[in-house]
Amino acid sequence: MVRPLNTAALARATGMGWEDIVAVLEAAGGSRLDHGQLVAVAAAAFAGRVDNPGWWAQAAALGFEQRIGRRLPGQRADGTFSATASRTVALDRAAAYERVVGHLGAHPGTIAGHPLSGPPRTSRTAQRSFWRADLERGERIELGVAAAAPLAASPQAARALVTAGAEKVPDPAAAEAWRADLRALLAGIFG
Repeated sequence: MVRPLNTAALARATGMGWEDIVAVLEAAGGSRLDHGQLVAVAAAAFAGRVDNPGWWAQAAALGFEQRIGRRLPGQRADGTFSATASRTVALDRAAAYERVVGHLGAHPGTIAGHPLSGPPRTSRTAQRSFWRADLERGERIELGVAAAAPLAASPQAARALVTAGAEKVPDPAAAEAWRADLRALLAGIFG
């Protein structure tokens, strides 16, 4: 289950108490502001307090929206939810990605039992390899593979971080179901 924003961490990072942050946002018209406007107000309040005020301002805006009931924990600005799962495997990035693509290719037209609305797409960047697909119900699925830091005990052993995510999920219950499906999918690919 997605938890509400950790306001104590936000307060520690910015040096402002959560109630002080809320007061700043409310003084600016908080409940009448959209997400971007809340972020701008918080970023201005955090300027000079942290190295990355925009990142912390996003968190403050989310926490404020949760507080006033505009957004549930885990809910995105468009009203949908997301779910993720990840697994670190003892393979290099290329081998882990080949395993992902091979497993998904063995089940064409579906992922974790959910029908796709079209063919999947693959892409690569310098850091990650991706498999993406849209589902008939509107969700979007992405599996990404990146190199993971080696373990101190065996620095020569290759490792990869595999993440699986579902976006555009309609509600919290569906997000929890997707989280379970994604964990099972990763377990099915990597044992």
